[in-house]
Amino acid sequence: MSDSLNNIAVIYRGMYARLRPRPSNFFQIKENNEKFFLNEIGNCDIFCETNSFDETNDNELRKCMNWKHINFNNANRSCMDSVMNSLKIYDFTQYEFIFNIRFGLQFNKPLSMFNLDNDKFNCLWKEPRRLNNNGNTRVSDHLFAFPTKYLNNFNNINLDDESISYGRGKMIKSADKAHHIMHYLNLDIENEVNFMLDGEHWSGGRDCDPGGMSYIEVHRGKMIQ
Repeated sequence: MSDSLNNIAVIYRGMYARLRPRPSNFFQIKENNEKFFLNEIGNCDIFCETNSFDETNDNELRKCMNWKHINFNNANRSCMDSVMNSLKIYDFTQYEFIFNIRFGLQFNKPLSMFNLDNDKFNCLWKEPRRLNNNGNTRVSDHLFAFPTKYLNNFNNINLDDESISYGRGKMIKSADKAHHIMHYLNLDIENEVNFMLDGEHWSGGRDCDPGGMSYIEVHRGKMIQ
C-alpha cells in the first residue's frame, strides 16, 4: 500500500456466517485476512455491515476485530445491496481511500502483490469475456478499492438504468448488478478503472483457474455452533 495514503477505511460487507446454500465462516479466515490484507494496509479504520446470524456468534464478531463501527442489516438481498448499504453506515468522506471487501475472501498472496492504483477505481479482475453481454464488461464483485472521490458516483447511481442490460431490453438481474458496477457508476473504463490482476478469471477463485486462485479464493467453512 502506498505510503502516500494515511487515512484509509476498510469496509467488510455481506454475510460473515451462513449455513446455506454454501457455508461460510469469517472466524476461520480472520488471521488470514489480518496477515495478508489488513497488516499490508497498515493503519486504517475497520467497519462492517453484515447479517445477524445468532446472538452468540454476533457477539463473537463484535469482539474479534477492532471495529470502528459495526452494523447488522438483514435486509440486503444481493451483493449490490451490500455494497451500497455498507457505504451508508458512516461518513466516509473524511477518508482518502476505501477498501470494500466481502466477508469470506481468503488471500493466498499478500495485498502488496496486487496491482493497486491509488487514483482509480480498482476492481479485482475482469471475468471471462464470454460472460459479457451487450458490450458490458463483467468484473469480480469481491473487492473494490477506490479514492473517496468516487463516492459521488455511488450517490448518483441509477440501478434501473435501462441502457445497462443483457441485450434486447432484458435488465440485469439483482444478483449480477455488482458484476456490472463499472457501468452503473458511469466510469470510463480506460481512464478511471484499474484491475488488480491482469487477465480474466472466475469470480470465486476456482481449481480450473489456478492463476486467479493463487491470489484469492472464497473460503467455505462450517459454522461454529
